[in-house]
Amino acid sequence: MALENRWLFPKVTRVQVFDGGPATVYGSFDATEVQAQLQDDGRTLKVFHAGTSTIPGRIRRELLEEAIAILDEDHPAAAAALRAHLDGRTPPGAAPVPEACRLCGVWECTTCGDKAYGRNRFYDGEHYCSRCRSTDGQMLPVRHRNAKRAADHNADADARPAPATYPLTEK
Repeated sequence: MALENRWLFPKVTRVQVFDGGPATVYGSFDATEVQAQLQDDGRTLKVFHAGTSTIPGRIRRELLEEAIAILDEDHPAAAAALRAHLDGRTPPGAAPVPEACRLCGVWECTTCGDKAYGRNRFYDGEHYCSRCRSTDGQMLPVRHRNAKRAADHNADADARPAPATYPLTEK
């Protein structure tokens, strides 16, 4: 139903945006209250929804690479730090990388390669990919920058009686 260039979609639960290729640029598989609205004299289409949003790892990487290219000329130190983050290493002169958190992990889907950050390694259900819905994956390590958070999480993990449901896989 249309209300002044606004359309409501009460039955829609999935929102996906594609860039012309086969891969999703943006997706949400638990969307609610989905609305679309035309703005700027019909030149802008905006989609609003409540629910969890996901941006695939490929797009996150492209955004970081674009930021590095922009920063390279005027802010080489910031570009080097981003490049080091993207490559998974610490830039020169930075604080040492803390040990991997024994509570958290990054769930990497082995089917499509998408990653989900902030997953709990002790979760007793199945982790699944928000992009392709596969449950085939591995848990990659997370290193918290906040030392107190890392210490709290590791103490919590050590206090648990059972081993982690999802062991870490170092890449």
